[in-house]
Amino acid sequence: MSGTADLMERADAFFAQGRYNDALRLYCEAEDGPKARIGMGKALRKLNLLERARKVLERDPDDAEAIYELGQVMFDKKELGLAIESFKKAIELDLNMSKAYQSLAVAYRKRRELDLAFESINRAIEIDGNDPDLHFELGELHFVKNEKEQAIAALERALSLKADHHQVMSELAYMYELDEKLDLAADYWRRAYDILPMTRYRKNSFFCRKAVERGDEPPIDATDLYRQAKKFRKAGKDEKALASIDMAIESDPSHTEAYILRAQMKYGEGDYAAAVADSVKAIEYDGRCQQAHQIAGECYRKLSNARLAKKYLGRAMELLPTDDRPHYAMALMSVGKDFDRALEHIDAAIDRFPRSANYYLNRGMIWEQKDELDRARQDYETALSLDPRLENAKKRLHGLGKGTAKPIQEELLEGYR
Repeated sequence: MSGTADLMERADAFFAQGRYNDALRLYCEAEDGPKARIGMGKALRKLNLLERARKVLERDPDDAEAIYELGQVMFDKKELGLAIESFKKAIELDLNMSKAYQSLAVAYRKRRELDLAFESINRAIEIDGNDPDLHFELGELHFVKNEKEQAIAALERALSLKADHHQVMSELAYMYELDEKLDLAADYWRRAYDILPMTRYRKNSFFCRKAVERGDEPPIDATDLYRQAKKFRKAGKDEKALASIDMAIESDPSHTEAYILRAQMKYGEGDYAAAVADSVKAIEYDGRCQQAHQIAGECYRKLSNARLAKKYLGRAMELLPTDDRPHYAMALMSVGKDFDRALEHIDAAIDRFPRSANYYLNRGMIWEQKDELDRARQDYETALSLDPRLENAKKRLHGLGKGTAKPIQEELLEGYR
């Protein structure tokens, strides 16, 4: 295998694993050519570096894949007209590119041009009727037209093609909940949560099940008290919020959402020991509660207990590999001790959430500590493009290479995004 082919194979493997920073570095090392440029464009798009992605992909105007990816970039930039033009051109170059028809349908749906959207998605299904995502989009279109029966039929078809499609399950749950078919909704929310323990799935599964259990005319119960606490907290009445949470837990000691809400509030107050206690209690009732593991890990980090912080953050990563926050917390723990390890985790955080200016700021500071000033400059500039008001990035960029920057440990930002 040639050196270029080896680089491309490794880059593609990194991209498939969601390691977009690593993939981008290898695509850039590969010899110049359409495949490497398409890889660069895709990685840049995943990292939300959209203008750079556009410039790379525009270099191959006769390559269907490059033009399709350009359409995706324009869609992300919310330039729907240009996205539609790109998807149409990609189809002209490859009449059987079903994903281009699908993306065209999504763009038309966003513009509420539903007839054109249906035409595009039906053509995609003609090309590849066994792709569950095409039937998912068909279901979305029917739902937008308030055709619930057809929407559910399309989503059920998608689920028959991919039994573990959690997004389809969540959409079915949502539609059944709107129709007040709570038994079916609760079942689909639970199944989605069993596949991927996202906070939204967990909460909807929990509350839908509670609604089924309480019947048509219930007395005030723990969930009512929990919701009252949420309202108090939103209004800035924290004492009343905590009192309502206490009553909710007294009414239902297994109410995981109440424990998590109280843990979040205690974390915000700096009472990390109390936040840990509530997080661990939530885990006792729901061992797959990724959010509780995340909070516990953050609290133990604040309490300087690295062993337990790594334990809970590591479990949070296992439960929801797409979450950036555990990696960010691990990066903070590694700074000043192992900059390579810190860089590995901050890269992973950016791979998962590339719209955080703070992540780029912090990675720039790590590069600066490693004396990689060009990379530091690029990250500071990216941070400022995402948040022009970020004063720390301005100061770092202005003082780059002048020996005026403060130690990294003093400037790293912490907490939840």
